[in-house]
Amino acid sequence: MWRRPVSGSTGFYFAVIAAGNFLGPLLLGRLFDTWGGRPMIAGTYVLSGLLLFGTAALFGSGVLDATTMTLC
Repeated sequence: MWRRPVSGSTGFYFAVIAAGNFLGPLLLGRLFDTWGGRPMIAGTYVLSGLLLFGTAALFGSGVLDATTMTLC
């Protein structure tokens, strides 16, 4: 069942997204230099699509709530 996050917890969701945006370039930046931009961009799009479908399936079946979905 969907529930609205409490107004005080909104910063938590932004912090998780900001951490992902910060760590992504740190962890993947060297691979862009060694493998090249086109394969890495295509690979990250494919991987993010697969993870999105997996997360959607888990959320649809009720395994994930709003917090765990944000972490995924």
